[in-house]
Amino acid sequence: MNKNDFLEKYGPWALVTGASSGIGAEFCRQLSGYGLNIVMIARRKSAMEEIAANLVEKYSVEVKTIESDLSKDDFFAKLEPEISSLDIGILINNAGFGVKGSFLSNSLERELELLNVNCRAPLELTHIIGQKMLERKKGGIFFLSSVLGYSASPYFANYAASKAYNLFMGGALWSELKAAGIEDRPAQEIVAAKNNSSPDDEMAALERAGVTAVTWNDLGYPARLKEIADPPPVLFYKGTLLASDDRSVAIVGTRSPTTYGREAAAVLSRGLAQAGLTVVSGLALGIDGVAHRAALENGGRTIAVMAGGLDGVYPKDHTALFGQVQEHGAVVSEQTLGVRPDSRSFPRRNRLISGMSLGSVVIEAAEGSGARHTVYHALDQDREVFCVPGSIFSPASDFTNRMIKEGAKLVMGVTDILEELNMVEAAPKAGKSKKTLNALENVPEQLSFATADDDFPEEQALLSRLTDAPLHIDE
Repeated sequence: MNKNDFLEKYGPWALVTGASSGIGAEFCRQLSGYGLNIVMIARRKSAMEEIAANLVEKYSVEVKTIESDLSKDDFFAKLEPEISSLDIGILINNAGFGVKGSFLSNSLERELELLNVNCRAPLELTHIIGQKMLERKKGGIFFLSSVLGYSASPYFANYAASKAYNLFMGGALWSELKAAGIEDRPAQEIVAAKNNSSPDDEMAALERAGVTAVTWNDLGYPARLKEIADPPPVLFYKGTLLASDDRSVAIVGTRSPTTYGREAAAVLSRGLAQAGLTVVSGLALGIDGVAHRAALENGGRTIAVMAGGLDGVYPKDHTALFGQVQEHGAVVSEQTLGVRPDSRSFPRRNRLISGMSLGSVVIEAAEGSGARHTVYHALDQDREVFCVPGSIFSPASDFTNRMIKEGAKLVMGVTDILEELNMVEAAPKAGKSKKTLNALENVPEQLSFATADDDFPEEQALLSRLTDAPLHIDE
């Protein structure tokens, strides 16, 4: 929905409770960005005024800040004169809190305050403001706190609030979630998950784990990743992300490479590192691991994109490599701490590998290889696809050979990649000419065999059968 349509449907005012920090403040920023005027309600007047000044300056909208304690019985009597004349098209019920302990461990007075702020206040606001929305036949209501915050006595409070949530969301923004293809159960699970999470606890856990989190709005978020259709709202990483990492190329392939595949991965990764490009891969066994190590061994930067949270290493065999990548690059993930990868994680993870890169190089991939997901994502993202050709008799090269037939760039050396990316000028950084960046010239020279002694016919026979090409033992 574009800005004008959004204003027409939900303008001109939005009311946000719990607006002095966290999710409430972020809602104020997002809605102001769409041109809506904002009514901010919270107990901390000074915090709201600071946010309000920023919204007015940045978005040129009107902002009213109202200091109000929604836990008190008379909150609406004090609030109504301030908002009665405003045409409110969006209501964000965000204010709410809970207390630890069992239902009977808290005082009755405290429980009633909790009931007010988490249930009564949002319901009262919803009934009064919602009636005006019904008359206008447009508007929307979000319940965040009332379903989630009343943790001390959830049974009757959450039952009532959940009924209100489904009722009003069914007539307002809930219908848009349904239209977007989100079913009831996943939507409810997303909402319910917040009940067991605390932003402060999450940030403390990230700090203990040495993990940095960046959002779309942070300067440290990879610029190239913002260009894809579905970038993660939050990216977690250990190590360093640099602006120069926008000049990166992904190398992916089979987990069970042949000697040829390993050699090709090492040569190309070495050439890219020497040319000053960052090598991106997935830290998997096989081609991924070879690519990371070759970049590191040649003084380059490398980024490993993980399918799970950064408090675990998968595969375990790459624990040491996981640490080495952090020292000379970064390990990144869209998953929070504690998330373990499953079969669905890897295909989705691969969109980040291709999304962070100018192009993706595939080395040895069978038709069922997970690397094919990286290729499909790269094509969707309008990024380059490169493939190293393999033997027509090797199932490990079926996918790469087919992709070359269908238009992928055939790669015989790193110069092919640099030329396609208009980066041949990067070649001198390696201290080599363009010619010497070709793969075959980076392969160590094979020494010639000495002439076999005439007195050893078996040796003569063996040496006569050896060639530069692979040979089956039965041959």
